[in-house]
Amino acid sequence: YNFLVGGKLENVHKSAANKWILPETQWFTINYQEAGATMKWIYENYKKALEKSRKNRHFVKTNYTMSKMSERLAEIIERQGVGNGPQQVQLKMPKLGESKKTLQGPPKLKLPKLNKVENG
Repeated sequence: YNFLVGGKLENVHKSAANKWILPETQWFTINYQEAGATMKWIYENYKKALEKSRKNRHFVKTNYTMSKMSERLAEIIERQGVGNGPQQVQLKMPKLGESKKTLQGPPKLKLPKLNKVENG
């Protein structure tokens, strides 16, 4: 249900390398002509592209839920023979909503009084 566009892996520019991006790291560079042709097709065939998008959204919402991904991870771990297999762990997530701190606003800060200095 996706629009796949080709490209190639290229080494990062030397100026992009740092302690997180190693000099031997590669970036995916998209094929710009192919991307342009795909965007043009989507523009000219908007209804078909929209239907494809709706199918993709449904696929993702049904196959990539937290429970489905947990099952998949458990299968992978079991296949790898890690430990005694997967164990059920109860996640304790905070409830969404406003906290008392949010309702009170930020704490009051005491700032020093500044004096005007004239250039002379």
